[in-house]
Amino acid sequence: MTVRMGASGLPILAADDPKKPYGDVAYADPGYQEDGVSRYPIDTEEHCRAAWSYINQEDNAARYTPDQLAKIKATIRAALKKYGVEIAEDSIDPKTLRMSRPVAQLKQGRTDWYRISNKTGLAPEVYIYDEIGYWGVTASDFGRDLQALDADALTIHINSPGGEVYDGLAIYQSIRSHRASVTVIVDGLAASAASFIAMAADKLVMAPKSSMMIHDGFTMAVGNAADLRKTAELLDKASQNIASIYADRSGLPTEFWRERMLEETWYSAQEAVDAGLADEVEGQAKSIDNSFDLSVFAHAGRDRAPAPVIKAAPVKAKEEPVIVPAVESKVEPEFTWDFAAFKSSLKEGLTHG
Repeated sequence: MTVRMGASGLPILAADDPKKPYGDVAYADPGYQEDGVSRYPIDTEEHCRAAWSYINQEDNAARYTPDQLAKIKATIRAALKKYGVEIAEDSIDPKTLRMSRPVAQLKQGRTDWYRISNKTGLAPEVYIYDEIGYWGVTASDFGRDLQALDADALTIHINSPGGEVYDGLAIYQSIRSHRASVTVIVDGLAASAASFIAMAADKLVMAPKSSMMIHDGFTMAVGNAADLRKTAELLDKASQNIASIYADRSGLPTEFWRERMLEETWYSAQEAVDAGLADEVEGQAKSIDNSFDLSVFAHAGRDRAPAPVIKAAPVKAKEEPVIVPAVESKVEPEFTWDFAAFKSSLKEGLTHG
């Protein structure tokens, strides 16, 4: 998840020309593949970084001839250089790419990162199936569409590598404030900002083979020492706030979750339940597209990450009734004068005397 410092700089996608899904901008691939579609827009720094990450994936590179691939990479590197970013010809170093926010796969023709199914007679279903905020649709759009759903129950499906942290927090709040009973199902991946969005659920279900990842926020900043200190303080506050969301759901301390975030922790479906982040694992595995580029993270998926630290949620001890021991009364009995007995004793004494 990243903290956006100002405008995102991402254009709203234009669909006027199907051969140019991002509109009339520069592309690293001007249409080399058979369909003639231009790919890998390089009109912004974020698009350039996404393009570089994506073209370095083996299956994507295999779609081009060596000459075409060399031209695409040279074009992306030249575009990045205009933004002051130098990348070696064959570099796919995750530390270099971590300067960028997490990138979703560049699906041509996509104009959104969520969709809502609201069919008559059925409970509404919301699908968050890409990088949050990446396609020019903001959290305010999502919140407005969500609040328009007049339903007592709704289901939110998540398969996302994360996105803008403040968009994520706004989405979390919009889900929490909806009057419906909300079930969140993690169909594939709930990483970064998508993981704390999932925490808004009244019931959180992990699909078999799904995973969840939590980590500290990261960003880019330019300025003097004072500017950078302010940015670091802002980042710490945002991450601490997110840690408190995990704490609220699990019952474990905020500090425990902040430590897990700093380590970048990945959870399998059952591990998420064991950690108190999810309620149950769903019975049936799902077949979904989960080809996200995870190279910006320290570990590219649960199978490449160390086992998480699982700490049992605190259980309140049963309060035993307090038994107050009886205290013997030390009050002397009230004295009663028995005149008849006194008179008799007196006579008996005189007789024996």
